[in-house]
Amino acid sequence: MFLKALLATPAVVGQCGGRSAMIMQQFITQNSPKCVLGSGVRFLYSSEALGIDNYANAREKTALQFQDLREKFYQKMVEFSDPASHNMVFTEDLKHILHLAENNETDLKLVRQMLTKFNSQNKELRFGNYIFGPVVMRLYHHLNQPDEALELFLHEDFKFFFTQNNSYHLLLDLLFKNEKYEDVLKVFDIIETRQSQGSRYPRSAIILYLAALYKLNTPEAFERAVSLYKKLNAAGVGHIRRAVSLAAGLAANQGRYNEVIEFLALLPGQGTYVTVRNLKLLAMNGVGRHDDVLTLLQGFLVVDMPEIKLKNVKQTVFKDVMDRIVSDFESLDNVELKANFSKLHAQLKEFNHVSSSTLGELLLSEIKEVKPREEGTFTRSRYNADASRDPRGRSYNDRRPTPQLKRPGLNDLS
Repeated sequence: MFLKALLATPAVVGQCGGRSAMIMQQFITQNSPKCVLGSGVRFLYSSEALGIDNYANAREKTALQFQDLREKFYQKMVEFSDPASHNMVFTEDLKHILHLAENNETDLKLVRQMLTKFNSQNKELRFGNYIFGPVVMRLYHHLNQPDEALELFLHEDFKFFFTQNNSYHLLLDLLFKNEKYEDVLKVFDIIETRQSQGSRYPRSAIILYLAALYKLNTPEAFERAVSLYKKLNAAGVGHIRRAVSLAAGLAANQGRYNEVIEFLALLPGQGTYVTVRNLKLLAMNGVGRHDDVLTLLQGFLVVDMPEIKLKNVKQTVFKDVMDRIVSDFESLDNVELKANFSKLHAQLKEFNHVSSSTLGELLLSEIKEVKPREEGTFTRSRYNADASRDPRGRSYNDRRPTPQLKRPGLNDLS
């Protein structure tokens, strides 16, 4: 077993019963029929969680600021960003173009040319130290340009330009949204080699990586998920319920029900969450523990947890999970088990504990906000902070002012 040596813990017994260790030895599930959990969602993070809404507001303000000066500004930027030109691309120039550029070849080419010129300039002569990585990625996300974003990220000249967790978050989400799952894996492999903001494993990157593996749903994707959790355990990284659930869902889709149980053991005390309960149902059914399946189903009818602790989420069995259980119980020879299940099934339907949604839909449901402790929190103040702090976290307002170079400004264009 890939996970047992590293991940198996006493928590398995608590969640799966005292016989779980024996079950993991007795049941071989590689060739079990697979239950593919459906999904109809292509993205994970809301525009608010990504800071796209605040970026869009900033675009509107910039457009109002320029109005009739836009064309003249563009002409100047084409001239100044020419590699043969001795003019510099200043911080404010780049900020403006990143909030003015539209989704057309001319604008995208100008953005790339200005970024290249800006990045190649002597850093000592730059006007300020604005951190552009997240803003550039928000532009590409806003314009839905995954190929442009990925090409720039992979370019050797920009190796240290996109080293912020927020940049990773935006790029991975953009790639995932466009179903470029292999590219998500490629970017994550690069992130893993870097030490960014104190961690090789940003929370949002882990979630998006596992979501991509879940969507790929191949034996190789499963091996990657197992490998990741070995490394996360070795690095002492805390486990994220959404990420663990995605890994467990992938294991279920691959018919690896023992590994589903082991993954869920990483979430002690979270057995009341509807995703965890449904995954546990799938796993117990998959390894043939039908008595435990009945006990778990009974638990959906007898909920002794206060509603506030359940976050007002009705405890339901998802349609695809129930369909699989119904199919397996119908094939049993044990008449008593079948009768008990039939009775429970009727009660669950009567009290609306069978959902029309699928487990896959919940696993890939939109994340509307990011917890404050995470690197990807995008409140208005955090959006501004992205560009006002240096890589060490020091405020640029506390630094000595940089000498301002003189050159025709916005007012001179009128």
